[in-house]
Amino acid sequence: MNGKGQKKQLIKAILFDLDDTLFPEGTYRESGLRHIARTLASEEETYKLLKHYDQKTGKALSGLVEELIQRYRGHEPEITCYPDVLPALRRLGDRYKLGLISNNSAGTQYHKLSGLKIERHFESIVIAERPKLKPHPEPFEISLSNLGTEPTQTVYVADWPEVDFPTSNRMGMVTVMIERPDKITPSHVPEGCQPKHEIETLDELDAILESYGA
Repeated sequence: MNGKGQKKQLIKAILFDLDDTLFPEGTYRESGLRHIARTLASEEETYKLLKHYDQKTGKALSGLVEELIQRYRGHEPEITCYPDVLPALRRLGDRYKLGLISNNSAGTQYHKLSGLKIERHFESIVIAERPKLKPHPEPFEISLSNLGTEPTQTVYVADWPEVDFPTSNRMGMVTVMIERPDKITPSHVPEGCQPKHEIETLDELDAILESYGA
């Protein structure tokens, strides 16, 4: 019982963001650029692309740029998780329902999950696309529905305060910001976007869960 005589709400689920939370987003960008570089390093491949768009639209270079963008977004990335991630997913998955919630195109994010080989750890995966990117409430609502938990029973671990925490805080989730040293997203925390907890690795998450009686 707490001081008001009410039973403490136990944590039943943990939601994770993906980019710069479970793996360094910069490595995806590097992988994509290397993929494009390999394409352009092939004279025959580049010639075929230029000729295709020149015959199709008369605008070979602009067509090539669009093609390269699509190849960047659709490539199978060579990426790995942060070292603390797989042990944490295995450890926490034995005790809690795990979910993932991420902004971007579904195709791009599922390519990342395939490269990371972590999809099997999650009972719910929600990819938020325009016009309902986080902090829009719908991705959070769908995630909670998929997991069958209330906001107060759910921890949300993410890295971008302005995007990740306004809605999750308002809903009553236990919000946790993970501060990765190589993250791309800004560290500035605007008013109203403060997480309830801050950590540097997922190894610190257990102590937070224990503080909620989990």
